[in-house]
Amino acid sequence: MLVIHHSNPVNLVQAKPASTKMDLKFIETFFNFGKYFALTPSSLSDRKPSKFQTLCTLFVVFLYLVAYAAVMYHSWTVFKKLTIAQFVLAILSSLAFFTHDLYIFLGLKMYKRKQLFQLLDNLQATSRIGSGTKLYHLIFLMSQLVLILVGNFGNYLYLTFLGVDNFILNMFNFTQIYLQSAFVLLRCIVLDMVLSRYQRQSRLLLVLTLRKKPPTDLSQVVKAIANNINVLKCSVDIFNEIFGVPILLHMFCGVSNTLVSLDVFIKSDGTFNAGSTMLNFLNLVYQMTLSVIFWIGIVLNIVMCDAVLTESEKILMKVYKLKSMAADSMSWKCDEVDFLVQMILHRPSQFKAARFFAVDRSTLFSMLYSVTSFLLVMVQFKSN
Repeated sequence: MLVIHHSNPVNLVQAKPASTKMDLKFIETFFNFGKYFALTPSSLSDRKPSKFQTLCTLFVVFLYLVAYAAVMYHSWTVFKKLTIAQFVLAILSSLAFFTHDLYIFLGLKMYKRKQLFQLLDNLQATSRIGSGTKLYHLIFLMSQLVLILVGNFGNYLYLTFLGVDNFILNMFNFTQIYLQSAFVLLRCIVLDMVLSRYQRQSRLLLVLTLRKKPPTDLSQVVKAIANNINVLKCSVDIFNEIFGVPILLHMFCGVSNTLVSLDVFIKSDGTFNAGSTMLNFLNLVYQMTLSVIFWIGIVLNIVMCDAVLTESEKILMKVYKLKSMAADSMSWKCDEVDFLVQMILHRPSQFKAARFFAVDRSTLFSMLYSVTSFLLVMVQFKSN
C-alpha cells in the first residue's frame, strides 16, 4: 500500500524534484543541435531572437526555396512517368513537405517561439515521475544513427547506380525526411514529459484515496493538484498550437508517400528503370525503409497523445473516487474536489491536428483503413 512519507502533503504536491529540471536538459541538447541549422533557439535562455539570428533564419529559408525550386524543376522528368493518381499524390506530398519545412524554419524559430518557451515553463513548473534525461539522449543518439545509416545507404545507391542528378534529388528528399523525423522525436519526448507529469498527479490522488483519514490540509492539497492539472491542460493546448500543423503535415506526407509506393509497386511501373533486378530490389528496400520511418513516427505520435489522454481519464476516475469518499464522510468534505471534477469534465485534454481532427488511437485506425481501401482499389484495377 502507498503511504505518504511527508509530514505535510502540500509539500508532496508542490515539491519540484531535480528530475523536473533534468529532463529539460534534453531540450537544451536539442536546441544546441538545431541552432547550427537555424531550426531552433540557441538555448533555453534564448527567448528573443537577435537580428543576426533572424537574418540567418531568412538566409536559410532563401537557400531552401532555391533548392526546392531546383529540385522540382529536375524532378519533372520523374513526375512525367507517373500516372495521374501518382502525379497528384506526388505533387501534394511535395507541397506538404515544403509547407512543413517552412513552418519549422519560421514557425518554431520565430512565430511560435513565445508559445514554445511558455510550454517549457509549464513543464518546469510541474513535477514528474522519475527522470528520463538519459533515456531521451539515448533515443536521440539511436535515432540519429539509424537515419545516418539509411541516408548513407540511399546516397550510395543513387550515386553509384543512378547518376549525380538522382543523387542530388535523393539528398534533398532525405534532408526533408530527416527534418521531419527529428521533430517527430522532439514531439514524442515533449509528450512523454507531459505524460510523466500527469502520472505524478495521478499517483498523488491515489495516495489520497488510500488514506483512511483525510490530511488536515486536504483543501490545500487538492487545490495544489488542481493547479498542476490546469497547468498541464494549458500545456496540451500550447502543444496543439505549436505542433498541430506539423503533425497534420507529417501524417499527410506519410500516407501519400505510402500510397504512391504501393501504386508503383502494384502496377510494376517504377520510376527507376536501370534494367537491373538487384537495383530495383535495393531501391524498393530503400523506399520501403523510408515509409517505415514515416509510419514509426506517425504511430509514436499517436500512441503518445493517446497515452496522455488515457492518463487524464485515469485521473478523473481517481477524482470521482475521492469525491465519493468526501460524500461518505463529513471530515472529507472539500469544495476543491468538486471544483477539480468540474474542471476535468468541462475542459478535457484533447490533441488536435491543426484543428482538423482529434489525434487519438482512432486516428491510426482511420489512416490504416484509408491505405487499405486504396490498396484494394489498386489491386482491383490491376486485375482488370
